[in-house]
Amino acid sequence: MKKIRLSCLVLIIFVLMMTVTACGGKDVNPNNEKSNFVEKANDIGNVTLLVTRDFGNQIILNKDVEIKKDWNVIDLLEASTEITTKWDGNFVTGINGLKV
Repeated sequence: MKKIRLSCLVLIIFVLMMTVTACGGKDVNPNNEKSNFVEKANDIGNVTLLVTRDFGNQIILNKDVEIKKDWNVIDLLEASTEITTKWDGNFVTGINGLKV
């Protein structure tokens, strides 16, 4: 059961990391002109934070959260939930009381 919870939590964190990464962008324009994509990527916006258990069978949290520039997934989780961590805050071991 702990392996299932750990797998579910790792999957959620991976999806969140990919979502936050997709929201960023770098301007690679050689003329130093900002493209529309980069301007939109630098805007502060919202993401949907979805935390589930049992491989998505039970929704623990489904919330729109404002994301700030230069945030990572841990920052997003800390601002939106109560998390417990290991290894100097670099690994999430629990979200809103649900432990791995």
